[in-house]
Amino acid sequence: MTKCFRLPMALAIGFVALIASAFPVAMAHAEEIGFGIDSPYGEAYESEPEFDRASGEAASSWRFVDGCYVGDAGNEDRIALYAASRNTWWKSGGTYYGSNGTTVWGAKGFGVDVSTHQGPIDWSKVKSSGVTFAIIRCGYGSDYTSQDDNQFLANVRGCQKYGIPFGVYLYSYAENTSMARSEADHVLRLLDKAGLSPVNLSYPVYYDLEEGGSSPKISNSQLLANTKAFCSAISAAGFTPGVYANTNWWTHYLTSSEYNKWPRWVAQYNWQCTYGGHYDIWQADSQSSISGIAGAVDVNFDYTGPIVHGDQWVNSNGSWWYHYKDGSYPSNGWAKIDGKWYYFDSSGWMLAGWVRTGGSWYYLDGSGAMAEGWRYVNGAWYYLEPGSGKMATGLKKVDGETYHLASSGAMTTGWAKDAGKWYWSDSSGALKTGWRKLGGSWYWLDKSTFQMATGWEKVEGTWYYLDGSGAMATGWEKVGGTWYYLYGSGAMAEGWIRTGGAWYYLEPGSGAMVTGWKQVGGTWYYLDGSGAMASSQWVGNYYVTGDGSMATSRWIGGYYVDANGRWNPAAVKKS
Repeated sequence: MTKCFRLPMALAIGFVALIASAFPVAMAHAEEIGFGIDSPYGEAYESEPEFDRASGEAASSWRFVDGCYVGDAGNEDRIALYAASRNTWWKSGGTYYGSNGTTVWGAKGFGVDVSTHQGPIDWSKVKSSGVTFAIIRCGYGSDYTSQDDNQFLANVRGCQKYGIPFGVYLYSYAENTSMARSEADHVLRLLDKAGLSPVNLSYPVYYDLEEGGSSPKISNSQLLANTKAFCSAISAAGFTPGVYANTNWWTHYLTSSEYNKWPRWVAQYNWQCTYGGHYDIWQADSQSSISGIAGAVDVNFDYTGPIVHGDQWVNSNGSWWYHYKDGSYPSNGWAKIDGKWYYFDSSGWMLAGWVRTGGSWYYLDGSGAMAEGWRYVNGAWYYLEPGSGKMATGLKKVDGETYHLASSGAMTTGWAKDAGKWYWSDSSGALKTGWRKLGGSWYWLDKSTFQMATGWEKVEGTWYYLDGSGAMATGWEKVGGTWYYLYGSGAMAEGWIRTGGAWYYLEPGSGAMVTGWKQVGGTWYYLDGSGAMASSQWVGNYYVTGDGSMATSRWIGGYYVDANGRWNPAAVKKS
């Protein structure tokens, strides 16, 4: 039978020597996460090609060819600086550095994933090298003992002995949900055989989706159905399920929002992980060298940390998301966490700042929590409805004061126009009512509506006239073709007034200026076209005296006016 051979140790040592000569800085840090040149396990490790009995297929992915493990031969978006050398890693100041030039910030852990292809492992050296976690393959495909990983128990015991947190994974061949359930049974049987309960696993049980290479052999919908069948069975047993795939698969095939229920483990052999969604673990390289492991091994960076049997916030590369204890996370909407509301985008990242959803604006403060009440943002005050967090606009009464909030939500001060109406507020933003002297003019602000008045306005029994700009008028004012007089206080004049050296008469009640003959208190007066009262002069056949009253039954010089005040030309004055 054909054997699958691992790289001879002599060649690995040659690669390390090449790194040492070319990159002394890398070597200076090699003690932190050690090289694999001191493995006690010989030159090479061989294993049988992997063949799944249920599907009748040999493993074929970007890491397997004809059932043989070939690492990153499929070049999963890999950019290798030194293709002829094994990558080594060191940690300095909380940052991980690779000898291939990769720099990783913000990782909470540095780990390996292993299977029978790594052969026997010296876990004490792995622990001493700086590795903080491991993901261990338990097997592949459906539930056949021949498809168990023959190093699974040894790797579990090694991690348990040296206190290395671990999870497990199974390589899937499933073409339908029946096969997926058998694969879940395969995992659960081996977990039981190893005596592992949910609390013994610090990382999820990952479903390894890579069969088919650059594209799956089955449809996206069937992939999802299989994943749901597998993960449901794992979850029902109390374990946390997760899903493993490369960036190409996550971007083009595993795109349903239902995958947000499970932790993501993303493979991309590159400078950085360019997957746009959030993920728990990044598999960054398959050609690394770690003390205690013969040949190449995959390395991973954990951004979440070991499973906490409770919900928790997770920071990945400077962005936050929320990890539920069942491995799922909130996305594409609101989630209430510890009594506060947070908003998450379609990929599950927590948002901050302004967010528009459901036709309303909301403000999320620096912690991501939905703001309520007053908030000062970029130089303006906004009011967010308590309870709902919706940004208010228009008039809003808060603690006994009324405020005007523009269509942008910003609180206004001074004059503000809304729906054709003007309002005025002081520097506190509180709208004011009553008489206000602003810019040298008086304005009336309605006590119930807060609106600036224009035109005639009756205030406490007195009429005032506010022009088109709202300013209170004084003096003569022509309104609708009629003249009115407004005192210095703005009050409309009625009856007799004297101004500009003349008398005028304003109709009581309406204030309209009178012209022509007008009887007042039983006496007739004449008001000319300007409204000024005539005096000591003839007005046609009538005569008005010095006080403006029309003369009656008397001689005016050589003219006689009768009882009606009309000149009688027939009258003869007696000598």
